[in-house]
Amino acid sequence: MPPISLRSRIVLGFSIPLVVTGAIALGMWSSLERVRHDDAAVAHGYAVLGGASELLRLSIDAETGVRGLAITGDESFLRPYELAVARFRPEAARLEDLVADDRLQVARVARARELFGSWRVFAEEVVARARAERRTGGGTPDDAERLIASGRGKRTVDEIRREIGALVTAEEERMSVRLDRGQRSVRVARAVAVGGPLLAIVLAMSIALRLHLRIARGVHAVVAAADGFAAGDLARRAEETGADEIGRLAVRFNAMADRIERRNRETALLAEMSDLLQSCASTEEALATAGGVCGRLFPGERGELFTISAGGHTLEPVARWGGVASDGVPVELSPEDCWALRRGAPHRVDTDTSATRCAHVDPTDNAAAHLCVPLVAQGDTFGVLHVSAVSSKPSDGGPYLTEPRVRVIETVAEQLSLALGNLRLRTRLREQSVRDPLTGLYNRRYLEETLERELRRADRVGRGLGVVLFDLDHFKRFNDTHGHEAGDALLREVGSAIVEAIRQGDVACRYGGEEFVLLVTDSGIAGTLAAVGKVRDAIREVEVVAGGRTVGAATASFGVAVFPDHGTGAATLLRLADAAMYRAKQSGRDRVEIGPVPM
Repeated sequence: MPPISLRSRIVLGFSIPLVVTGAIALGMWSSLERVRHDDAAVAHGYAVLGGASELLRLSIDAETGVRGLAITGDESFLRPYELAVARFRPEAARLEDLVADDRLQVARVARARELFGSWRVFAEEVVARARAERRTGGGTPDDAERLIASGRGKRTVDEIRREIGALVTAEEERMSVRLDRGQRSVRVARAVAVGGPLLAIVLAMSIALRLHLRIARGVHAVVAAADGFAAGDLARRAEETGADEIGRLAVRFNAMADRIERRNRETALLAEMSDLLQSCASTEEALATAGGVCGRLFPGERGELFTISAGGHTLEPVARWGGVASDGVPVELSPEDCWALRRGAPHRVDTDTSATRCAHVDPTDNAAAHLCVPLVAQGDTFGVLHVSAVSSKPSDGGPYLTEPRVRVIETVAEQLSLALGNLRLRTRLREQSVRDPLTGLYNRRYLEETLERELRRADRVGRGLGVVLFDLDHFKRFNDTHGHEAGDALLREVGSAIVEAIRQGDVACRYGGEEFVLLVTDSGIAGTLAAVGKVRDAIREVEVVAGGRTVGAATASFGVAVFPDHGTGAATLLRLADAAMYRAKQSGRDRVEIGPVPM
Protein backbone atom coordinates (compact mmCIF):
# COMPACT_ATOMS: atom_id res chain seq x y z
CA MET A 1 0.00 0.00 0.00
CA PRO A 2 1.47 3.37 -1.00
CA PRO A 3 2.20 5.86 1.82
CA ILE A 4 -0.56 8.35 2.63
CA SER A 5 0.48 11.93 2.03
CA LEU A 6 -0.25 14.75 4.45
CA ARG A 7 -2.71 16.21 1.95
CA SER A 8 -4.72 12.96 1.88
CA ARG A 9 -4.72 12.77 5.66
CA ILE A 10 -6.24 16.27 5.84
CA VAL A 11 -8.93 15.57 3.23
CA LEU A 12 -9.99 12.34 4.89
CA GLY A 13 -9.96 13.75 8.42
CA PHE A 14 -12.02 16.85 7.68
CA SER A 15 -14.61 15.44 5.25
CA ILE A 16 -17.40 15.01 7.90
CA PRO A 17 -17.81 18.65 9.00
CA LEU A 18 -17.62 19.85 5.38
CA VAL A 19 -17.38 23.60 5.82
CA VAL A 20 -15.13 23.58 8.86
CA THR A 21 -13.07 20.75 7.53
CA GLY A 22 -12.78 22.50 4.19
CA ALA A 23 -11.61 25.70 5.83
CA ILE A 24 -9.16 23.86 8.05
CA ALA A 25 -7.98 21.77 5.11
CA LEU A 26 -7.43 24.94 3.07
CA GLY A 27 -5.40 26.46 5.88
CA MET A 28 -3.42 23.31 6.44
CA TRP A 29 -2.86 22.92 2.71
CA SER A 30 -1.52 26.45 2.51
CA SER A 31 0.78 25.81 5.44
CA LEU A 32 2.03 22.55 4.03
CA GLU A 33 2.62 24.15 0.66
CA ARG A 34 4.69 26.75 2.48
CA VAL A 35 6.67 23.95 4.17
CA ARG A 36 7.24 22.28 0.82
CA HIS A 37 8.17 25.61 -0.71
CA ASP A 38 10.65 26.19 2.12
CA ASP A 39 11.98 22.65 1.60
CA ALA A 40 12.69 23.54 -2.02
CA ALA A 41 14.25 26.82 -0.89
CA VAL A 42 16.49 24.94 1.58
CA ALA A 43 17.51 22.53 -1.17
CA HIS A 44 18.26 25.52 -3.37
CA GLY A 45 20.35 26.98 -0.55
CA TYR A 46 22.40 23.79 -0.31
CA ALA A 47 22.94 23.94 -4.05
CA VAL A 48 24.22 27.52 -3.67
CA LEU A 49 26.54 26.44 -0.83
CA GLY A 50 27.79 23.54 -2.96
CA GLY A 51 28.50 25.89 -5.88
CA ALA A 52 30.33 28.32 -3.61
CA SER A 53 32.39 25.46 -2.16
CA GLU A 54 33.30 24.33 -5.67
CA LEU A 55 34.47 27.86 -6.64
CA LEU A 56 36.57 28.02 -3.51
CA ARG A 57 38.09 24.60 -4.22
CA LEU A 58 38.89 25.56 -7.83
CA SER A 59 40.65 28.77 -6.74
CA ILE A 60 42.71 26.82 -4.18
CA ASP A 61 43.56 24.09 -6.75
CA ALA A 62 44.64 26.74 -9.28
CA GLU A 63 46.84 28.54 -6.76
CA THR A 64 48.37 25.25 -5.56
CA GLY A 65 49.17 24.17 -9.13
CA VAL A 66 50.91 27.45 -10.02
CA ARG A 67 52.78 27.45 -6.72
CA GLY A 68 53.92 23.84 -7.36
CA LEU A 69 55.20 24.78 -10.83
CA ALA A 70 57.05 27.82 -9.50
CA ILE A 71 58.73 25.87 -6.70
CA THR A 72 59.58 22.62 -8.54
CA GLY A 73 59.54 23.57 -12.23
CA ASP A 74 57.45 20.44 -12.86
CA GLU A 75 54.85 21.01 -15.60
CA SER A 76 52.63 18.26 -14.19
CA PHE A 77 51.61 20.63 -11.36
CA LEU A 78 49.79 22.74 -13.99
CA ARG A 79 47.09 20.08 -14.45
CA PRO A 80 44.96 21.17 -11.44
CA TYR A 81 45.53 24.80 -12.49
CA GLU A 82 44.37 24.14 -16.05
CA LEU A 83 41.35 22.16 -14.84
CA ALA A 84 40.45 24.94 -12.41
CA VAL A 85 40.78 27.64 -15.12
CA ALA A 86 38.61 25.58 -17.47
CA ARG A 87 35.88 25.01 -14.88
CA PHE A 88 35.87 28.27 -12.90
CA ARG A 89 33.87 30.37 -15.37
CA PRO A 90 31.16 27.72 -16.01
CA GLU A 91 30.85 27.07 -12.27
CA ALA A 92 30.61 30.82 -11.59
CA ALA A 93 27.92 31.14 -14.27
CA ARG A 94 25.97 28.25 -12.71
CA LEU A 95 26.25 29.90 -9.29
CA GLU A 96 25.08 33.23 -10.73
CA ASP A 97 21.98 31.47 -12.10
CA LEU A 98 21.30 30.01 -8.65
CA VAL A 99 21.51 33.42 -6.91
CA ALA A 100 19.94 35.41 -9.75
CA ASP A 101 17.14 36.60 -7.42
CA ASP A 102 19.65 38.40 -5.18
CA ARG A 103 21.58 41.26 -6.81
CA LEU A 104 24.08 41.44 -3.95
CA GLN A 105 24.90 37.73 -4.24
CA VAL A 106 25.20 38.08 -8.03
CA ALA A 107 27.62 40.95 -7.48
CA ARG A 108 29.70 38.80 -5.13
CA VAL A 109 29.94 36.00 -7.68
CA ALA A 110 30.83 38.51 -10.40
CA ARG A 111 33.47 40.02 -8.12
CA ALA A 112 34.94 36.57 -7.43
CA ARG A 113 35.04 35.83 -11.15
CA GLU A 114 36.69 39.22 -11.82
CA LEU A 115 39.26 38.58 -9.10
CA PHE A 116 39.96 35.12 -10.51
CA GLY A 117 40.50 36.65 -13.93
CA SER A 118 42.92 39.16 -12.39
CA TRP A 119 44.71 36.38 -10.53
CA ARG A 120 44.91 34.32 -13.72
CA VAL A 121 46.90 37.15 -15.40
CA PHE A 122 49.33 36.97 -12.47
CA ALA A 123 49.38 33.13 -12.71
CA GLU A 124 50.16 33.21 -16.45
CA GLU A 125 53.09 35.51 -15.68
CA VAL A 126 54.36 32.99 -13.10
CA VAL A 127 53.91 30.12 -15.59
CA ALA A 128 55.69 32.05 -18.32
CA ARG A 129 58.66 32.82 -16.09
CA ALA A 130 58.87 29.25 -14.85
CA ARG A 131 58.81 27.91 -18.39
CA ALA A 132 61.37 30.44 -19.53
CA GLU A 133 63.71 29.40 -16.73
CA ARG A 134 63.30 25.73 -17.56
CA ARG A 135 63.41 25.97 -21.38
CA THR A 136 66.04 28.56 -22.16
CA GLY A 137 67.34 29.71 -18.81
CA GLY A 138 65.79 33.10 -19.54
CA GLY A 139 65.16 35.50 -16.69
CA THR A 140 66.72 35.60 -13.26
CA PRO A 141 66.84 32.18 -11.57
CA ASP A 142 63.95 31.64 -9.17
CA ASP A 143 61.99 34.52 -10.77
CA ALA A 144 58.76 32.51 -10.67
CA GLU A 145 59.28 31.47 -7.05
CA ARG A 146 60.04 35.06 -6.00
CA LEU A 147 56.95 36.23 -7.82
CA ILE A 148 54.91 33.72 -5.82
CA ALA A 149 56.66 34.84 -2.62
CA SER A 150 55.68 38.47 -3.33
CA GLY A 151 52.16 37.61 -2.12
CA ARG A 152 50.35 39.32 -5.00
CA GLY A 153 48.59 36.16 -6.09
CA LYS A 154 47.81 35.09 -2.53
CA ARG A 155 46.18 38.42 -1.74
CA THR A 156 43.92 38.08 -4.77
CA VAL A 157 42.98 34.50 -3.82
CA ASP A 158 42.27 35.69 -0.27
CA GLU A 159 39.90 38.32 -1.70
CA ILE A 160 38.14 35.57 -3.67
CA ARG A 161 37.78 33.58 -0.45
CA ARG A 162 36.32 36.60 1.35
CA GLU A 163 33.76 37.20 -1.40
CA ILE A 164 32.72 33.54 -1.42
CA GLY A 165 32.68 33.52 2.40
CA ALA A 166 30.34 36.53 2.42
CA LEU A 167 28.09 34.75 -0.10
CA VAL A 168 28.02 31.58 2.05
CA THR A 169 27.20 33.58 5.22
CA ALA A 170 24.33 35.41 3.51
CA GLU A 171 22.93 32.16 2.10
CA GLU A 172 23.10 30.45 5.49
CA GLU A 173 21.16 33.36 7.03
CA ARG A 174 18.51 33.04 4.31
CA MET A 175 18.25 29.29 4.98
CA SER A 176 17.72 29.98 8.68
CA VAL A 177 14.93 32.41 7.84
CA ARG A 178 13.29 29.82 5.57
CA LEU A 179 13.36 27.21 8.29
CA ASP A 180 11.81 29.66 10.79
CA ARG A 181 9.12 30.44 8.24
CA GLY A 182 8.34 26.73 7.98
CA GLN A 183 7.81 26.58 11.71
CA ARG A 184 5.52 29.62 11.53
CA SER A 185 3.50 27.81 8.85
CA VAL A 186 2.96 24.95 11.29
CA ARG A 187 1.72 27.36 13.93
CA VAL A 188 -0.71 28.91 11.42
CA ALA A 189 -2.09 25.47 10.64
CA ARG A 190 -2.72 24.90 14.34
CA ALA A 191 -4.52 28.25 14.68
CA VAL A 192 -6.76 27.45 11.70
CA ALA A 193 -7.66 24.10 13.21
CA VAL A 194 -8.61 25.73 16.56
CA GLY A 195 -10.93 28.24 14.84
CA GLY A 196 -13.47 25.67 13.56
CA PRO A 197 -17.09 25.32 14.78
CA LEU A 198 -17.82 23.73 18.15
CA LEU A 199 -19.34 20.70 16.42
CA ALA A 200 -16.03 19.87 14.76
CA ILE A 201 -13.80 20.96 17.65
CA VAL A 202 -13.17 17.48 19.01
CA LEU A 203 -12.56 15.98 15.59
CA ALA A 204 -10.64 19.00 14.30
CA MET A 205 -8.52 19.28 17.43
CA SER A 206 -7.71 15.58 17.34
CA ILE A 207 -6.68 15.73 13.67
CA ALA A 208 -4.90 19.06 14.09
CA LEU A 209 -3.00 17.77 17.10
CA ARG A 210 -1.86 14.66 15.29
CA LEU A 211 -0.85 16.63 12.22
CA HIS A 212 0.87 19.23 14.36
CA LEU A 213 2.86 16.65 16.27
CA ARG A 214 3.80 14.86 13.07
CA ILE A 215 4.87 18.00 11.23
CA ALA A 216 6.49 19.70 14.23
CA ARG A 217 8.47 16.59 15.13
CA GLY A 218 9.60 16.11 11.54
CA VAL A 219 10.42 19.77 10.91
CA HIS A 220 12.10 20.13 14.28
CA ALA A 221 14.18 17.04 13.58
CA VAL A 222 15.27 18.44 10.20
CA VAL A 223 15.92 21.94 11.62
CA ALA A 224 17.88 20.57 14.59
CA ALA A 225 19.88 18.30 12.32
CA ALA A 226 20.55 21.18 9.90
CA ASP A 227 21.65 23.46 12.76
CA GLY A 228 23.99 20.80 14.15
CA PHE A 229 25.33 20.02 10.69
CA ALA A 230 25.94 23.71 9.97
CA ALA A 231 27.75 24.00 13.33
CA GLY A 232 30.24 21.33 12.27
CA ASP A 233 28.65 18.15 13.63
CA LEU A 234 28.88 16.19 10.37
CA ALA A 235 27.52 13.05 12.05
CA ARG A 236 24.20 14.78 12.88
CA ARG A 237 21.13 13.29 11.14
CA ALA A 238 17.37 14.00 11.16
CA GLU A 239 14.96 11.44 12.59
CA GLU A 240 13.05 9.69 9.81
CA THR A 241 9.53 9.60 11.25
CA GLY A 242 7.48 8.38 8.29
CA ALA A 243 7.05 7.94 4.56
CA ASP A 244 5.20 11.20 3.84
CA GLU A 245 6.64 14.52 2.71
CA ILE A 246 8.24 15.32 6.08
CA GLY A 247 9.68 11.85 6.27
CA ARG A 248 11.00 12.12 2.73
CA LEU A 249 12.47 15.53 3.57
CA ALA A 250 14.33 13.94 6.49
CA VAL A 251 15.46 11.07 4.25
CA ARG A 252 16.76 13.47 1.61
CA PHE A 253 18.48 15.64 4.20
CA ASN A 254 20.18 12.58 5.68
CA ALA A 255 21.23 11.38 2.23
CA MET A 256 22.68 14.80 1.46
CA ALA A 257 24.47 14.87 4.84
CA ASP A 258 25.88 11.39 4.16
CA ARG A 259 27.24 12.57 0.80
CA ILE A 260 28.79 15.70 2.31
CA GLU A 261 30.34 13.77 5.20
CA ARG A 262 31.70 11.15 2.82
CA ARG A 263 32.99 13.86 0.49
CA ASN A 264 34.75 15.62 3.38
CA ARG A 265 36.24 12.35 4.56
CA GLU A 266 37.43 11.51 1.06
CA THR A 267 38.87 15.00 0.62
CA ALA A 268 40.74 14.72 3.92
CA LEU A 269 42.11 11.28 3.00
CA LEU A 270 43.14 12.50 -0.46
CA ALA A 271 44.93 15.46 1.09
CA GLU A 272 46.61 13.13 3.60
CA MET A 273 47.71 10.81 0.80
CA SER A 274 49.06 13.73 -1.22
CA ASP A 275 51.12 14.94 1.75
CA LEU A 276 52.43 11.44 2.47
CA LEU A 277 53.32 10.78 -1.17
CA GLN A 278 55.31 14.00 -1.35
CA SER A 279 57.39 12.79 1.61
CA CYS A 280 58.07 9.31 0.21
CA ALA A 281 61.70 8.59 -0.69
CA SER A 282 61.16 5.57 -2.95
CA THR A 283 58.65 4.00 -5.31
CA GLU A 284 58.09 1.08 -2.91
CA GLU A 285 57.34 3.47 -0.05
CA ALA A 286 54.89 5.46 -2.20
CA LEU A 287 53.04 2.31 -3.30
CA ALA A 288 52.78 1.02 0.28
CA THR A 289 51.49 4.42 1.43
CA ALA A 290 48.90 4.61 -1.35
CA GLY A 291 47.74 1.05 -0.64
CA GLY A 292 47.14 1.87 3.01
CA VAL A 293 45.15 5.00 2.19
CA CYS A 294 43.10 3.16 -0.48
CA GLY A 295 41.98 0.64 2.13
CA ARG A 296 40.50 3.54 4.12
CA LEU A 297 39.17 5.42 1.09
CA PHE A 298 37.29 2.42 -0.32
CA PRO A 299 36.08 0.46 2.73
CA GLY A 300 32.98 -0.69 0.84
CA GLU A 301 34.82 -1.89 -2.28
CA ARG A 302 37.40 -4.50 -3.13
CA GLY A 303 40.59 -3.37 -4.74
CA GLU A 304 44.18 -4.00 -5.68
CA LEU A 305 47.20 -1.95 -6.62
CA PHE A 306 49.45 -3.53 -9.27
CA THR A 307 52.90 -2.51 -10.51
CA ILE A 308 54.68 -3.49 -13.69
CA SER A 309 57.97 -5.30 -13.10
CA ALA A 310 61.27 -3.75 -14.17
CA GLY A 311 61.33 -5.88 -17.30
CA GLY A 312 57.76 -4.92 -18.16
CA HIS A 313 56.66 -8.56 -18.46
CA THR A 314 54.71 -9.17 -15.26
CA LEU A 315 51.96 -7.45 -13.29
CA GLU A 316 52.64 -7.72 -9.57
CA PRO A 317 50.10 -6.93 -6.78
CA VAL A 318 51.60 -4.67 -4.09
CA ALA A 319 48.46 -3.86 -2.07
CA ARG A 320 45.00 -5.41 -1.56
CA TRP A 321 41.93 -4.43 0.46
CA GLY A 322 38.33 -5.54 0.91
CA GLY A 323 39.04 -9.30 0.70
CA VAL A 324 39.85 -9.53 -3.01
CA ALA A 325 38.91 -12.94 -4.40
CA SER A 326 41.57 -14.90 -6.29
CA ASP A 327 39.81 -18.06 -7.50
CA GLY A 328 40.15 -18.36 -11.24
CA VAL A 329 42.79 -15.61 -11.50
CA PRO A 330 46.08 -16.61 -13.22
CA VAL A 331 48.99 -17.07 -10.82
CA GLU A 332 51.28 -15.04 -13.07
CA LEU A 333 49.78 -11.87 -14.51
CA SER A 334 51.09 -9.79 -17.39
CA PRO A 335 50.20 -6.24 -18.46
CA GLU A 336 48.14 -7.81 -21.24
CA ASP A 337 45.75 -9.21 -18.61
CA CYS A 338 44.45 -5.68 -17.86
CA TRP A 339 42.44 -3.84 -20.50
CA ALA A 340 43.28 -0.48 -18.97
CA LEU A 341 47.00 -1.11 -19.61
CA ARG A 342 46.25 -2.37 -23.11
CA ARG A 343 44.23 0.71 -23.99
CA GLY A 344 46.23 3.23 -21.97
CA ALA A 345 42.94 4.57 -20.53
CA PRO A 346 40.52 3.74 -17.68
CA HIS A 347 38.52 0.56 -18.33
CA ARG A 348 35.11 0.32 -16.67
CA VAL A 349 32.83 -2.72 -16.56
CA ASP A 350 29.25 -2.24 -15.31
CA THR A 351 26.67 -4.86 -14.47
CA ASP A 352 24.46 -3.79 -17.38
CA THR A 353 27.14 -3.73 -20.09
CA SER A 354 28.96 -6.35 -22.11
CA ALA A 355 32.42 -4.77 -21.67
CA THR A 356 35.26 -7.28 -21.43
CA ARG A 357 36.37 -8.08 -17.89
CA CYS A 358 40.07 -8.01 -17.01
CA ALA A 359 41.80 -11.35 -16.42
CA HIS A 360 43.02 -10.25 -12.97
CA VAL A 361 39.39 -10.01 -11.75
CA ASP A 362 38.05 -13.30 -10.40
CA PRO A 363 35.29 -14.49 -12.79
CA THR A 364 33.42 -16.10 -9.87
CA ASP A 365 33.39 -12.87 -7.86
CA ASN A 366 29.86 -11.46 -7.58
CA ALA A 367 31.31 -7.92 -7.81
CA ALA A 368 30.69 -7.72 -11.53
CA ALA A 369 31.28 -3.98 -11.88
CA HIS A 370 34.91 -2.87 -11.69
CA LEU A 371 37.17 -0.01 -12.77
CA CYS A 372 40.85 -0.18 -13.72
CA VAL A 373 42.84 3.06 -14.05
CA PRO A 374 46.41 2.93 -15.45
CA LEU A 375 49.11 4.72 -13.47
CA VAL A 376 50.78 6.85 -16.14
CA ALA A 377 52.95 9.95 -15.72
CA GLN A 378 55.58 11.64 -17.89
CA GLY A 379 55.20 8.97 -20.56
CA ASP A 380 55.94 6.09 -18.16
CA THR A 381 53.43 3.40 -17.12
CA PHE A 382 53.93 2.24 -13.54
CA GLY A 383 50.96 -0.08 -12.97
CA VAL A 384 47.20 -0.02 -12.50
CA LEU A 385 44.67 0.73 -9.75
CA HIS A 386 41.73 -1.72 -9.71
CA VAL A 387 38.52 -1.29 -7.67
CA SER A 388 35.52 -3.66 -7.75
CA ALA A 389 32.04 -2.82 -6.48
CA VAL A 390 30.52 -4.76 -3.60
CA SER A 391 27.36 -2.80 -2.68
CA SER A 392 24.18 -3.37 -4.70
CA LYS A 393 21.91 -0.96 -6.54
CA PRO A 394 18.36 -1.15 -5.16
CA SER A 395 16.77 -1.13 -8.63
CA ASP A 396 18.40 -4.26 -9.98
CA GLY A 397 20.29 -5.86 -7.09
CA GLY A 398 23.62 -5.81 -8.95
CA PRO A 399 26.87 -4.40 -7.60
CA TYR A 400 27.74 -1.07 -9.18
CA LEU A 401 30.16 1.87 -8.95
CA THR A 402 28.63 5.32 -8.58
CA GLU A 403 29.97 8.26 -10.54
CA PRO A 404 31.33 10.01 -7.39
CA ARG A 405 33.26 6.83 -6.51
CA VAL A 406 34.64 6.66 -10.05
CA ARG A 407 35.87 10.25 -9.74
CA VAL A 408 37.58 9.49 -6.42
CA ILE A 409 39.26 6.38 -7.87
CA GLU A 410 40.54 8.39 -10.84
CA THR A 411 41.78 11.14 -8.51
CA VAL A 412 43.72 8.60 -6.42
CA ALA A 413 45.27 7.13 -9.58
CA GLU A 414 46.19 10.60 -10.81
CA GLN A 415 47.85 11.61 -7.52
CA LEU A 416 49.75 8.32 -7.29
CA SER A 417 50.86 8.54 -10.92
CA LEU A 418 52.24 12.03 -10.40
CA ALA A 419 54.06 10.95 -7.24
CA LEU A 420 55.60 7.91 -8.95
CA GLY A 421 56.61 10.03 -11.93
CA ASN A 422 58.26 12.58 -9.68
CA LEU A 423 60.10 9.87 -7.75
CA ARG A 424 61.39 8.29 -10.96
CA LEU A 425 62.47 11.67 -12.31
CA ARG A 426 64.19 12.47 -9.00
CA THR A 427 66.03 9.12 -9.15
CA ARG A 428 67.11 9.72 -12.74
CA LEU A 429 68.38 13.18 -11.94
CA ARG A 430 70.27 11.85 -8.94
CA GLU A 431 71.84 9.11 -11.08
CA GLN A 432 72.80 11.61 -13.77
CA SER A 433 74.51 13.81 -11.19
CA VAL A 434 76.80 11.02 -9.92
CA ARG A 435 77.29 8.83 -13.02
CA ASP A 436 79.79 9.21 -15.84
CA PRO A 437 77.64 9.21 -19.00
CA LEU A 438 80.19 7.32 -21.14
CA THR A 439 81.21 4.41 -18.92
CA GLY A 440 78.25 4.27 -16.56
CA LEU A 441 80.64 4.30 -13.60
CA TYR A 442 80.42 6.82 -10.78
CA ASN A 443 82.07 10.17 -11.44
CA ARG A 444 84.81 12.01 -9.59
CA ARG A 445 82.36 14.02 -7.52
CA TYR A 446 80.75 10.86 -6.19
CA LEU A 447 84.20 9.37 -5.52
CA GLU A 448 85.24 12.31 -3.33
CA GLU A 449 82.06 12.08 -1.24
CA THR A 450 82.14 8.28 -1.01
CA LEU A 451 85.84 7.99 -0.15
CA GLU A 452 85.46 10.31 2.84
CA ARG A 453 82.38 8.39 4.01
CA GLU A 454 84.01 4.96 3.57
CA LEU A 455 87.13 6.08 5.41
CA ARG A 456 85.03 7.14 8.39
CA ARG A 457 83.14 3.85 8.31
CA ALA A 458 86.34 1.80 8.02
CA ASP A 459 87.81 3.66 10.98
CA ARG A 460 84.62 3.14 12.99
CA VAL A 461 84.36 -0.62 12.39
CA GLY A 462 88.14 -1.26 12.41
CA ARG A 463 88.32 -2.59 8.82
CA GLY A 464 90.65 -1.82 5.93
CA LEU A 465 89.82 0.09 2.76
CA GLY A 466 91.69 -0.39 -0.51
CA VAL A 467 92.18 2.60 -2.81
CA VAL A 468 93.24 1.56 -6.33
CA LEU A 469 94.16 4.07 -9.06
CA PHE A 470 94.62 2.57 -12.52
CA ASP A 471 95.10 3.84 -16.04
CA LEU A 472 94.61 2.16 -19.44
CA ASP A 473 97.95 1.52 -21.14
CA HIS A 474 98.71 3.28 -24.43
CA PHE A 475 95.22 4.76 -24.62
CA LYS A 476 96.41 7.83 -26.56
CA ARG A 477 98.05 5.59 -29.14
CA PHE A 478 94.80 3.56 -29.38
CA ASN A 479 92.87 6.78 -30.04
CA ASP A 480 95.38 7.97 -32.64
CA THR A 481 95.34 4.59 -34.39
CA HIS A 482 91.63 3.71 -34.34
CA GLY A 483 89.92 7.05 -33.77
CA HIS A 484 88.09 8.65 -30.89
CA GLU A 485 84.92 6.71 -31.55
CA ALA A 486 86.77 3.46 -31.00
CA GLY A 487 88.39 5.00 -27.92
CA ASP A 488 84.96 5.82 -26.49
CA ALA A 489 83.81 2.28 -27.26
CA LEU A 490 86.86 0.91 -25.43
CA LEU A 491 86.07 3.06 -22.37
CA ARG A 492 82.46 1.86 -22.40
CA GLU A 493 83.48 -1.79 -22.59
CA VAL A 494 86.10 -1.33 -19.88
CA GLY A 495 83.46 0.29 -17.64
CA SER A 496 81.13 -2.69 -18.16
CA ALA A 497 83.98 -5.16 -17.50
CA ILE A 498 84.87 -3.40 -14.24
CA VAL A 499 81.25 -3.50 -13.01
CA GLU A 500 81.08 -7.25 -13.75
CA ALA A 501 84.39 -7.94 -11.98
CA ILE A 502 83.98 -6.07 -8.68
CA ARG A 503 82.11 -7.23 -5.61
CA GLN A 504 78.80 -5.81 -4.47
CA GLY A 505 79.70 -3.00 -2.10
CA ASP A 506 82.92 -2.02 -3.92
CA VAL A 507 82.85 1.30 -5.77
CA ALA A 508 84.28 1.92 -9.26
CA CYS A 509 84.67 5.49 -10.58
CA ARG A 510 86.00 7.17 -13.68
CA TYR A 511 88.59 9.56 -12.32
CA GLY A 512 89.21 11.40 -15.59
CA GLY A 513 90.18 10.52 -19.16
CA GLU A 514 91.35 6.90 -19.11
CA GLU A 515 92.01 6.91 -15.35
CA PHE A 516 89.83 4.95 -12.93
CA VAL A 517 89.58 4.55 -9.16
CA LEU A 518 88.39 1.45 -7.33
CA LEU A 519 87.43 1.44 -3.62
CA VAL A 520 87.67 -2.07 -2.17
CA THR A 521 85.68 -2.07 1.09
CA ASP A 522 86.46 -4.12 4.20
CA SER A 523 89.78 -5.33 2.76
CA GLY A 524 93.43 -5.17 3.63
CA ILE A 525 96.32 -5.44 1.15
CA ALA A 526 95.65 -9.10 0.31
CA GLY A 527 91.93 -8.60 -0.33
CA THR A 528 92.59 -5.46 -2.38
CA LEU A 529 95.18 -7.25 -4.56
CA ALA A 530 92.69 -10.09 -5.14
CA ALA A 531 90.05 -7.58 -6.30
CA VAL A 532 92.63 -5.85 -8.54
CA GLY A 533 93.50 -9.19 -10.09
CA LYS A 534 89.87 -9.77 -11.12
CA VAL A 535 89.57 -6.29 -12.62
CA ARG A 536 92.92 -6.67 -14.41
CA ASP A 537 91.83 -9.97 -15.96
CA ALA A 538 88.46 -8.54 -16.99
CA ILE A 539 90.13 -5.58 -18.77
CA ARG A 540 92.42 -7.95 -20.67
CA GLU A 541 89.36 -9.71 -22.11
CA VAL A 542 87.78 -6.49 -23.45
CA GLU A 543 87.30 -6.48 -27.21
CA VAL A 544 86.28 -3.55 -29.41
CA VAL A 545 85.41 -3.54 -33.11
CA ALA A 546 87.44 -0.82 -34.90
CA GLY A 547 87.99 -0.43 -38.61
CA GLY A 548 86.02 -3.57 -39.33
CA ARG A 549 88.13 -5.79 -37.11
CA THR A 550 88.13 -6.78 -33.46
CA VAL A 551 90.74 -5.07 -31.33
CA GLY A 552 91.50 -6.56 -27.93
CA ALA A 553 94.30 -7.11 -25.47
CA ALA A 554 93.61 -3.92 -23.50
CA THR A 555 95.76 -3.63 -20.37
CA ALA A 556 96.01 -1.28 -17.41
CA SER A 557 98.59 -0.24 -14.83
CA PHE A 558 97.48 -0.30 -11.19
CA GLY A 559 98.61 1.56 -8.07
CA VAL A 560 97.38 0.37 -4.66
CA ALA A 561 97.16 2.11 -1.29
CA VAL A 562 95.31 0.70 1.74
CA PHE A 563 93.80 2.33 4.80
CA PRO A 564 95.17 2.42 7.46
CA ASP A 565 98.52 0.88 6.38
CA HIS A 566 99.45 3.67 3.96
CA GLY A 567 97.59 6.55 5.57
CA THR A 568 94.28 7.76 6.97
CA GLY A 569 93.44 10.71 4.74
CA ALA A 570 91.77 10.59 1.33
CA ALA A 571 94.33 12.89 -0.29
CA THR A 572 97.23 10.84 1.07
CA LEU A 573 95.83 7.52 -0.13
CA LEU A 574 95.07 8.88 -3.62
CA ARG A 575 98.54 10.42 -3.86
CA LEU A 576 100.27 7.18 -2.85
CA ALA A 577 98.11 5.11 -5.20
CA ASP A 578 98.86 7.57 -8.03
CA ALA A 579 102.63 7.33 -7.36
CA ALA A 580 102.42 3.52 -7.32
CA MET A 581 100.51 3.56 -10.63
CA TYR A 582 103.23 5.64 -12.28
CA ARG A 583 105.84 3.17 -11.03
CA ALA A 584 103.81 0.41 -12.65
CA LYS A 585 103.84 2.31 -15.95
CA GLN A 586 107.57 3.01 -15.72
CA SER A 587 108.22 -0.68 -14.96
CA GLY A 588 106.64 -1.85 -18.19
CA ARG A 589 102.88 -1.35 -17.73
CA ASP A 590 100.22 -4.03 -17.15
CA ARG A 591 101.49 -4.26 -13.61
CA VAL A 592 100.29 -3.77 -10.03
CA GLU A 593 102.38 -1.68 -7.65
CA ILE A 594 101.76 -1.04 -3.96
CA GLY A 595 102.41 2.34 -2.39
CA PRO A 596 105.15 2.59 0.22
CA VAL A 597 104.17 2.25 3.85
CA PRO A 598 105.06 5.47 5.71
CA MET A 599 107.70 5.05 8.41
